[in-house]
Amino acid sequence: MAVFEKLTKSDVVKGVAIGLGVIAVAPVVVPVLSKLSRPSARAAARSGNVLYEKGLETLVELQEVMEDFVAEAKVELAKRESGLAEATTVTTADAAESSDK
Repeated sequence: MAVFEKLTKSDVVKGVAIGLGVIAVAPVVVPVLSKLSRPSARAAARSGNVLYEKGLETLVELQEVMEDFVAEAKVELAKRESGLAEATTVTTADAAESSDK
């Protein structure tokens, strides 16, 4: 009895017993789990694909918006630079007229 009690308290023996139990049950459980998990895995793959496509569409739209912002900023900068160039030309012309008098 003492030997049996020592064996049941040993972690190694418990681990071996659990491993043997899993090996004994695995041939029955694995086919059932594979049949049940296959549709779930397929649905998860489809959902992932849909999510990827939606994300791609969103990124393309975001890229278009950013390109529009950059184009608008370039136009505004060009207008500002041409306005400054005209203002300096007018100011220079006014200064030249003032010095001629």
